[in-house]
This record gives sequence, C-alpha cells and structure tokens, in this order.
Amino acid sequence: MTQLTNYLRILLCHHSLLQFTFIQITMALEPRAPSGSLPPRTRLLQNLSAQSHLLDQIFNSLTTQSTSTSQLPNLYELLNETTQDLLKLRKDVEKHQEIWTRIEEKKRNVVDLERRARGMMRTLEKERGELEIMVKEGKEIMTGVDKVSKSMSSFRASSLRL
Repeated sequence: MTQLTNYLRILLCHHSLLQFTFIQITMALEPRAPSGSLPPRTRLLQNLSAQSHLLDQIFNSLTTQSTSTSQLPNLYELLNETTQDLLKLRKDVEKHQEIWTRIEEKKRNVVDLERRARGMMRTLEKERGELEIMVKEGKEIMTGVDKVSKSMSSFRASSLRL
C-alpha cells in the first residue's frame, strides 16, 4: 500500500511539473496583446482560468511532499503577473464604463436635439403655411389696389375730358 501511495505521489509531482511547464510555455508563447485587442470578458476568463490553474499548482505542490516546492517562486511570480493583468483589466473596464456613460449621455442629447429640431420643423411648416396664406391675401389686395388705381386713373381721365 505504501508503495502505491509513493507511486501516486511521484505521478502527481510529475503531473504538476508538467502542468507548470505547460503554463510557463503557454505564457511565454502567448502574445502579449495590447490591452484593448481582446474583449474584456475574454480577457477576464483567460486571466481567472490561469489564476485558478496556478493556485491549483501551488496547493498541489504544498500538499505533496516532493521537490516541486522549488517551483513555488516561479508559480508565485506567474500568479503575481496574472494579478497585475487583472488590475489592468479592471482599470480598462472602468475607463470603458466611463466612456460608455459619456456615449450614452451623448446619445440622449442627440435624441433630445432631434426631438427639438422636429418640433422646430413642424412650427416652421405651420408658419410657412400661414405666410403663404398672408402672401396670397397680399397679392389679392395688390390686385384690388391695382384695379382701384386703374379705375381711378380712368375716372380722372374721363373727368378731365368733361
């Protein structure tokens, strides 16, 4: 039984070392994308899964009595990097939220301006109709004045003949 337990410990130790090596290789090969290139949800999920995996490795190396505890500083360093990345992500998300809030405010302003512009257009259309009626009435008055003026001229001409 003890032989089986020792064998399992050795297997677990090798498994942890392989996983740790895999994490190191993955983090080394993984391109450090600019902070805005991936969506925040994707970055958060990647970060949290990496942290979870690193914490598992730390606890596994602490619970197994093997030489894998020498990897603890490296695991801690990787965990610290993911924590720093998570802090940057939080700052990016806060900045994104501030910008989003400003965009939403601008959208509300645009909607308000469009509503006001439509109201002004309705008022202008109504007043244009009134103005057209006034112009038409003015033309009719001018026509009437011209007729009166012509009849007055003809009346004067006829009175002068008399």
